[in-house]
Amino acid sequence: MNIKAYAVAAIASMTLGALPASAATIVSTLASYNGPEASSGFPIDRGIIGTFNYAIAPGSSITSAFLEGTYGTSTVSSSTASFNASVDGNTAFTVCGLNAMNCYFSGQAYRSFSIALSSATFASLLDGSASLRLIQTSNVNIRYGTPTLRIVTAAVPEPSTWAMMLIGFGGAGAMLRRSKRKTATKVSFVL
Repeated sequence: MNIKAYAVAAIASMTLGALPASAATIVSTLASYNGPEASSGFPIDRGIIGTFNYAIAPGSSITSAFLEGTYGTSTVSSSTASFNASVDGNTAFTVCGLNAMNCYFSGQAYRSFSIALSSATFASLLDGSASLRLIQTSNVNIRYGTPTLRIVTAAVPEPSTWAMMLIGFGGAGAMLRRSKRKTATKVSFVL
């Protein structure tokens, strides 16, 4: 069997065996949190209220991550304290701002939110768990419904994809090498 037949057979088998790599969205949810009432001494660190647990495929990279949920209560729409949240010990961010009207008197029982986490957080999320810490910044209670961590990972290239790429580069190199013609170099000196 000649080299062309081997190349065609190898490319055909890899094309048929190649599976598409796909991105994954991972979702982890904690139980709702209804903190104790407070009227002074702010900010109050409420500590870690739970740990998100999830599985990330080996070799995957995180492209984006979000902290989501609702604030408020179904019984009293003005009973949600403003608070900051921190995921896995990274910089705290404001979920419901201090004296923000939509935290207190929105007229809606539950307000949903989604906050994009910074890329600096991604490395700490790769281990499969992330703690959620809350810091209360105003009076009444923190009402945080369905804390959710949503992580989007990039596709991991399959081994057959890498093999196809290397065969392609090898084939292109072979074609370029074969197409070169040997030309005689003629050197002459003029006096």
